Amino acid sequence: MKAVIRVLSSIHFATAVFILIVIDVMWGYFSVKASPEFFNALNEMGLVKWISTYGIRYESKALWLSILIILLAILALSTVVCTTIRLSNIIKAARLLSWNRLIIRLSPHIMHYGVVIVLIGYLISYLFAQAAKDTILIKGSTVLLPDGVTTLQLEDIHIDYYRGNRLSFLKLKAIDVKGTLVFRDSGNRVIHKAIIGVNKPVWFNGISIHLKDFAPRAMMGMYRVPFVYIVARKDPGIIFYFSGTVVFLIGLFIYIWPFLVGFLRSTRDQFESILSDYLAFRFSRARKKENSAR
Repeated sequence: MKAVIRVLSSIHFATAVFILIVIDVMWGYFSVKASPEFFNALNEMGLVKWISTYGIRYESKALWLSILIILLAILALSTVVCTTIRLSNIIKAARLLSWNRLIIRLSPHIMHYGVVIVLIGYLISYLFAQAAKDTILIKGSTVLLPDGVTTLQLEDIHIDYYRGNRLSFLKLKAIDVKGTLVFRDSGNRVIHKAIIGVNKPVWFNGISIHLKDFAPRAMMGMYRVPFVYIVARKDPGIIFYFSGTVVFLIGLFIYIWPFLVGFLRSTRDQFESILSDYLAFRFSRARKKENSAR
């Protein structure tokens, strides 16, 4: 057991795992480019269902993803073991360190735990996320959300087109879109309304709705019925993404705080020195003028 812990806590082992992950991700990139339709179903079905159908039937195409999951799990375990060992050593030596020194020594390990929490979030997302099939909505159409109870309706859609003359390449092309979404319960009662847009997803009861595309993109040509292309997901891993990011940023802030304080103090000292020299120069000139006037 001690030998296993020694290996997992080794920086050389973690580096090797990182290199393998990079190689595997490169393999995955070319696999996705070669068969995008094969992997698109992963976003809709979730990892478990996808592996039990597509993954088993086409093992060679899905092999890189299985290897990636295993490598990420090993990396997370290695990070936890390494960080916990270092953390215990720091705590044992806490009496010999000042409070500020102790906090700074702890900050890198806080960041490591933040990364692990994010990795756990990704795993939870792929295992338990529920997604509605990518849906095209026109005004008045509806779709059932992943919770199986709530119905989503596109009440209205408004597309803004560029009508200016300064940017001729954007003339009469879409620059923004806003869709009014109405959420209804099983009794068809309105329970929520929200506006969806580009880079403006809508959140409701743990479900996120994202705008993937819309049309028409231009006012020119034949008339097309306006529509939005949405993706709805119920993802329990999101809370882990946010939590891990917050933990990481806290550790990062603690780590850079002494450098930031030192930089601000140095900047303040330089400013005070420059200001003192400038005031001394102005005072000297004023004295010379006063003496010459006499």
